[in-house]
Amino acid sequence: MWSTVFIPITDIPTTPTANSTTAPSPPDLTTTLTGGRELDTDTEKTLGRLFREVLGLADDTTLTAGDHFFRLGGHSLTATRVAARINTELGTSLTLREVFTTPTITDLATLIDTTLDIDDATAPSRVRITDIALTDPIPASYGQQALWVIDQLGGPATQYVVPTIWSLTGNLDTTAFTAAISDLVTRHQPLRTLLVEHDGTLTQHIVEPAHVAERLSIQVVDMRHSTPAHIDTALDTLIGTRFDLAADLPLRVAVYRTADDRWTIALIAHHHAIDEWSTPALIADRRRLPPRTTGRNHHYRSPSTPSTPSTTPPSIPPPDFGHPATTAATLTNSTRSDVHPSTTSP
Repeated sequence: MWSTVFIPITDIPTTPTANSTTAPSPPDLTTTLTGGRELDTDTEKTLGRLFREVLGLADDTTLTAGDHFFRLGGHSLTATRVAARINTELGTSLTLREVFTTPTITDLATLIDTTLDIDDATAPSRVRITDIALTDPIPASYGQQALWVIDQLGGPATQYVVPTIWSLTGNLDTTAFTAAISDLVTRHQPLRTLLVEHDGTLTQHIVEPAHVAERLSIQVVDMRHSTPAHIDTALDTLIGTRFDLAADLPLRVAVYRTADDRWTIALIAHHHAIDEWSTPALIADRRRLPPRTTGRNHHYRSPSTPSTPSTTPPSIPPPDFGHPATTAATLTNSTRSDVHPSTTSP
């Protein structure tokens, strides 16, 4: 696949920990719009809306029938998302391959409109993730098994650690902030999942919400009299401390007060609980949690009732997605994309 847009930059943007990050501004891909026939059928209009939502295009972007998913900035991961969204909204069994072979709105709409009736009449009933009964204990997913084996082999403690570090300016209510983090972990099961051997099999043990507060590691440290080097050393130690995957929640948090109105916040997670796609969902949830700082960088909200979660848990628990039964259903029930989640889970 050829790149659609090349963007020259004068330097490589970095995070506060000196890791490379994405460019500050997304590319303008509106120059790739074909300006052709208006979207006519209901299917075309639905596809146009889904293209805009999945690709993050502005709501006022006018798409036409000949617009090409990949020339608008799509790639293999977003193609997977758009196929799932199409299948959920239109009741189709669209495959990833078909998105690649018919990437324009008009061609994809024609494919859907000409095969939908056939699929409804002849295709086997789809297996939905919520239809799969989970076993007890829950087997670890293949990805979790791989990360566990790597951890057992030793190596640097930081090799599968995902640090997120940012600064706040203002008056931080640390009690409300730690309660908000506890709510976040309660909502997202991966953040309270342990990897435990059970009778020779690696399993997922999900810590009950009532025990999250007592097991969650949150440091609140006054470092107003510490040097920048001392603060950096504290962060390095936090990142470099190995997770015990069978005992430690896969998230640890530190709140360092570096001045009267300045704070450094560190969220350190193990990769078995978080990845590139789930990190934005985690940050979005954190930003939804009434600002309790003044000044710049209001990044969290205090929970309305600190003792109970202020957000609704996902309707499909994440273990359902990685359960071997899900894979088996995909392989045995159909050659097409017949396993559809009933909703999108963070």
